[in-house]
Amino acid sequence: MISSSCDPQNEDPDDDSLGDAFEANAGGSACSVSDADGDGFDDGEELNLGADRRDPTAFLAAPGVTVGFSAARQD
Repeated sequence: MISSSCDPQNEDPDDDSLGDAFEANAGGSACSVSDADGDGFDDGEELNLGADRRDPTAFLAAPGVTVGFSAARQD
């Protein structure tokens, strides 16, 4: 479903590297806002780096970088 704020004929009014036609049909992005989830990264950046552009807590994946996490031990 196409959002009323989207115009599939419009290239990229929010300058996030995702055209309105893509944003209207893919879901999870806002056609008039470059950072739909408010995490400080444009939707296009998140899509290109493998992060979920709908989730402000999603981690960005940098090519060739491995990040490891370990839980703190609680006794």
